[in-house]
Amino acid sequence: MKVVLDQAQFVFTPGAAGAGTIRFIPDLGSGLVVSLEMVQIVTNVTRNTVVYDFADPTLGEAAFDLATRTLTLAADTSSQSAGDSLQVIVEVPVDPYATNPAHGRDPRGNAVPVALTESGHAIRADGRYFVESRNRLGTVLQLDTTGFQTVSVQLTGTWAATVQFEGSNDGSTWYTVHGWWHSLAANSQINQMTGNGAVSIPAISRFVRLRVSAYTSGTVVASVVLRSTGSFLPWNIPSVSIGQIAALTLAAEDAAQITTPVPTGGIVRTALPPSTIVASDCIRTTYSRSGQTITKENAPGDLDFAVSTTVTTNTQTAIRAAQGTDIRQSVTSVTFQNTNATATTLTIQDGSTTLVTFSVPASMTLPSQLSFPTPLRGTANTALNYTAGTTGASVLLTVTGFNSY
Repeated sequence: MKVVLDQAQFVFTPGAAGAGTIRFIPDLGSGLVVSLEMVQIVTNVTRNTVVYDFADPTLGEAAFDLATRTLTLAADTSSQSAGDSLQVIVEVPVDPYATNPAHGRDPRGNAVPVALTESGHAIRADGRYFVESRNRLGTVLQLDTTGFQTVSVQLTGTWAATVQFEGSNDGSTWYTVHGWWHSLAANSQINQMTGNGAVSIPAISRFVRLRVSAYTSGTVVASVVLRSTGSFLPWNIPSVSIGQIAALTLAAEDAAQITTPVPTGGIVRTALPPSTIVASDCIRTTYSRSGQTITKENAPGDLDFAVSTTVTTNTQTAIRAAQGTDIRQSVTSVTFQNTNATATTLTIQDGSTTLVTFSVPASMTLPSQLSFPTPLRGTANTALNYTAGTTGASVLLTVTGFNSY
């Protein structure tokens, strides 16, 4: 049975008469191992030239190395290129008494055996497998990756050298390709190896080769599988921590430009937020100490105040001292009750500035309360004072409010 070999089953090295070679690589998927008697004719279809014909003495073999399965050509191929497409036709012996194998078609239309399970189901091959070695400068292995997505490489042996990964579409001009090294604690992208390990190389060009560019000693052994699926890792692997997000990756509460995520939770406030917060800045939701969202008017409980005193003279007195730089005191209600027979007036002041003045009747049997839907807002870092209009009254006074900016 005549079979046209796949490009991945041989390596063509042009040369002068008696120097050019074709090295056959065993196809372990079908068990085919090429011998000299099997080779019929080899044509360089790129140049429309026959380079081997078993029936023509001038185009026959100069030598055949059975150990390396290398055919040395009698024809002069020095003007040809290693990337040229060759059509290699071999005669595969058929045992007439053997059980007929199941066959399929390869990409070139050739019949190829199909591996079956014991129950007769087809086994899908993962790819072609090759083992080659090199103990000097030069190409360890050159592969046609047509139909495959990944070149999986494992280097073993005892050696001191540099093995480069290279790709080419024409088989003549080669460029560096990168693979993903799986042998380190942290995977890394590389384009060469100086020690044993495993690497996945994406088949982004027609040909991929492993080349020894620097050699000191030993033998490099390359075990290679051409895979039909992409098994290499992406060049960039995002790292995400679900348990914790670093503070530097969140928008600061006092930040006008939102370029990083804004926290969706909130905080418990026991003090005022930053004093520099302005329109369009980020600010966190406020929670109570037990985790409830605070929807209270004006300010959280920790910023509220309620102070009480008894007013008996008409001297200005601080009911609450200044709270510090930038902090204002805003009044939301005033509760009062005069227990004396002397009526008076009462003034609540922001420093010396009047916020509100009201009359206080004599001998009140119940307290009265004034509420301010719009809080009476003081100035920054100023005491909250009160002043009675008359000496002799006895007014029970409570003032409530909150700190703010």
